[in-house]
Amino acid sequence: MPFSSTFLPLLLTASVLAPTLASPIGATLAPAPRLAPSGSSGEAFPRVRPPVRASILAPRGRPVQLSAVKPPRLRKAPTPAKKPSASPSSPATRIAYGAATRTTLGAASRRKGNAGEGRSNRAATRTALSGTKPPTLRAEKSPALGAAARSFPSTWDRVRVFADQLPSQLSPAQWRFVASHYAGSQKATRSWVRKVRQLNPGFLMLHYQLAVGTGPAAFVVGDAWTNDFSRVTTHDDWFLHDDAGRRLLQPDWNWYVMDIRFRDGANGKATPVTGFPAYWLRTALERMRTNEDDGCFADSYTQDILMGQTRPPFSWFSGAEANWTHWLPHLNRYGAFCANGFHAQPERFYFLPNLGGLITTWDRYTNYGVGDGGMNEGFCASGPGRYYSDADWKLQMTRLLSLAARKKILLCQTETDPAQIEHRGFLLGSYLLIKGSRTYLNGIHKSTLEWYPEYRAPMGPPREDVKPDVSAYWAADWGVYRREYTRGIVLVNPAATAVSIPDLGREYHRMIMEGGGAVGEDGREPGRLTSTPTRAVEIPAHGARVLLNAPLP
Repeated sequence: MPFSSTFLPLLLTASVLAPTLASPIGATLAPAPRLAPSGSSGEAFPRVRPPVRASILAPRGRPVQLSAVKPPRLRKAPTPAKKPSASPSSPATRIAYGAATRTTLGAASRRKGNAGEGRSNRAATRTALSGTKPPTLRAEKSPALGAAARSFPSTWDRVRVFADQLPSQLSPAQWRFVASHYAGSQKATRSWVRKVRQLNPGFLMLHYQLAVGTGPAAFVVGDAWTNDFSRVTTHDDWFLHDDAGRRLLQPDWNWYVMDIRFRDGANGKATPVTGFPAYWLRTALERMRTNEDDGCFADSYTQDILMGQTRPPFSWFSGAEANWTHWLPHLNRYGAFCANGFHAQPERFYFLPNLGGLITTWDRYTNYGVGDGGMNEGFCASGPGRYYSDADWKLQMTRLLSLAARKKILLCQTETDPAQIEHRGFLLGSYLLIKGSRTYLNGIHKSTLEWYPEYRAPMGPPREDVKPDVSAYWAADWGVYRREYTRGIVLVNPAATAVSIPDLGREYHRMIMEGGGAVGEDGREPGRLTSTPTRAVEIPAHGARVLLNAPLP
């Protein structure tokens, strides 16, 4: 779960989660379906036209080809009304003229006081028709959303920040700061989105929705925080059950695991076993349009939010082999189903699941590239002083690099601390090591409205394109990972011991970070960057150094 999930207001209590028992399905679950072969094709998705009025509120195997999963046929939304033609014979004009005629005749009859005076009424009718212009029927234009309207800005030559849920109440200066410093955010009301886009029309916003679970946590619909669990819980067959027919609870985050399995149909097309995938897709599309969002952050997507954590325990989430046999193939199909459903819309909404920590060694089956990218939660470390093993860090970096090489959107987020400068340096260094053209950074402490001076690191673009394996950046002569930029180099040491480099071969200018943290009401960037010349450097355990070619002004 993202750090900011603690900010979600709970509108329902845990008491509403009393499960409804049903006949056991765990013992009769079908084996994992055979995955569709590479290159298989699926039917095109029905394109669902966005509503005419945006203000109308409608009631984490092997990779699978995205085209292999067919979405449900969704009901078309209303088509915008057309301006009536000038011809009185067109239906729209006849309606308009008819309304005008009835209004005028009624008024004429009342003025005459005598409905029987036919001649006078006919004269009044002719006068009304000859002098009345039919009203223009205009449909309120829906706002441009999704990839059709907004691209994720390039990060190739700079550090960019994609914020988690931002405060609802901001000073005028803080509003300007948000609009000018962040690429986007998530979990905001429609009025909040409209206000920030008055300052920056390109500001990206993501809807928040649990991916494979439902519970009482609230989400945004329009300008309200609401929840649909009372509706979903009536569909007991949508929930995953253990062998005794009990629903599976994720107790740490208080939501139930849903049945997202797919089966192969007679025509070779994969279809959902239950109605939940179609419901998830339909409601996500409705909510993104209502909220005026550009995509969806599908939280709690990967297996690491479930393994060894469900209550009651369940075999699929207790052992690796059972998980990759019975769960992960379905997860891949479900992710493709959602992503294809998003991309089939006129807005081409972004599908960005939570990819978790990316450090589970045995999970070679989850298709992390199923959507447009996703969030890596616990990027490079789970928090200050909580570092991964050298092997886990390498695994995470390689998985991120492989996605960055495919131009995927990566939201790299973790906890930080303004006082922990070395930790912040490791966060920045790891980011610069794996940064592609759409790779975003976010460090969170106590407030989500935070800024750190290292976000202004003047490195310019890398000298070479992204390499899909972190081992390609290993500098054996120095014993660290190294990546070259046009204006300097970054050195990263993920090991538990410090590394000394007595001779860098030339003079560099080590970048030094000072200050940073919460943004005050004045909307000014906290902290600053300075530099000092050096020909040698020591990199602490779990640390990094940014070395510039020229001094900072």
